Amino acid sequence: MSINPKTPGYRERVEVAGPDYDTFVRTKNGNVVTSQNHLIYTSRESMFDVNTPNYRARIRRGDIINNPCEYDLEVSEAGGGYYSAVGPVNTYASSGGSPSYWAMQNASVGYLTDPSIVADEPAHRGESKFLALSHVDETPYAFGEDVGEIRETLKFLRSPFSSLLKLGKSFDRELAHRLTKKRRRKGLSPRKISRYAQEFSDTWTEYRFAASPLVRSTMDVLEAATWYQGSPPVRKTARGHLEHTDGVTDMVDKDWGNGQHDYFLREDSYTLDTSSGILYQVSNPVEDLQWRLGLRVKDVPATVWQLLPYSFMIDRIVNVSQLIQGLSALADPRVKILAGWCRQKATHRQSCQWIDAYYPTYTTTVSAEPVSYQHSAYTREVWIPSLSDLVPPVKPLGLVKDVSSTLDLVALTYQFFTRQLAKK
Repeated sequence: MSINPKTPGYRERVEVAGPDYDTFVRTKNGNVVTSQNHLIYTSRESMFDVNTPNYRARIRRGDIINNPCEYDLEVSEAGGGYYSAVGPVNTYASSGGSPSYWAMQNASVGYLTDPSIVADEPAHRGESKFLALSHVDETPYAFGEDVGEIRETLKFLRSPFSSLLKLGKSFDRELAHRLTKKRRRKGLSPRKISRYAQEFSDTWTEYRFAASPLVRSTMDVLEAATWYQGSPPVRKTARGHLEHTDGVTDMVDKDWGNGQHDYFLREDSYTLDTSSGILYQVSNPVEDLQWRLGLRVKDVPATVWQLLPYSFMIDRIVNVSQLIQGLSALADPRVKILAGWCRQKATHRQSCQWIDAYYPTYTTTVSAEPVSYQHSAYTREVWIPSLSDLVPPVKPLGLVKDVSSTLDLVALTYQFFTRQLAKK
């Protein structure tokens, strides 16, 4: 427990529901052959937090209340259902209790457990704190980057989509050649493949790093032009948020060796929701056009980094841009951090369900709800932001996290090596 019981206002609450039991009865030709009393439901809920008298009134008058909290919930449940097996001589049937629970015990089948689906909770807390710090006193737009890239923008505007047009002409020539008898069966030469690859990479990079940024920048300018300057809020909140969801499913075939089979569906799922927040205020806040466009003096270091070649690719592995923004926020004497917190909710659920059975010479019916166990844990910790929290996570797979990122990497790598070869 991270909450000191000696903390003023400390309180705890523990509630237990159940245990509830039921009896599973299995009959053969109407005679009881199995009678099993087993657990069908139990839960344990605990809460540890700090009680603040007159909480709502104090919040309304501007008091800062930032207390830790811990919540834990465990639920075990075995659903109901029934099964029957009708043969030429004998008839089996069930009533009450949980057929899935009985079948699991009978077949020695337990829950599925896969540690690989569980996220690194401390790592997620660290990353969410890093993200929150990078958003302190941030600007809506990074117009300085657009200004620094004006040369490339003008080059694109002089001949927009020239690479796409060049690629289209190459396809037209190739199609014309293919329609002639002489070239109908000939494949592409290595020279043509190289030319097409170059044109494809040029077209993609022109779209990603010229056309798309220009459209975004134009929309930003139009939005900034219509922005109404009101009174900036005294206090602001910067947040960092991460979500993780994973799970595995498998099917168990219990082969009894005599042609008899029982089938089970097992699931193991895990979710983790992590968020960090920083309540801060800026002395003498001025939200003018300079602030809105990201043209302040404190925005210069991040802008310089973003203008370096391939810096955006490095950011996909180690986000240096957000590191610089976080450092600028902590170093700014006008920024006063009032409170910090980190919340994390983890839910782990396991279930097993008897879904079907095959017995030779029998007609079987299985309708059974799953047996499940769920553990949910919520923590809210008080956090004092510091330089030690500005450790950017390393994500090697950030270069290929999606199709667009992968195409960026392929196109830029191809262009880099072709340029190096051309210099020789």
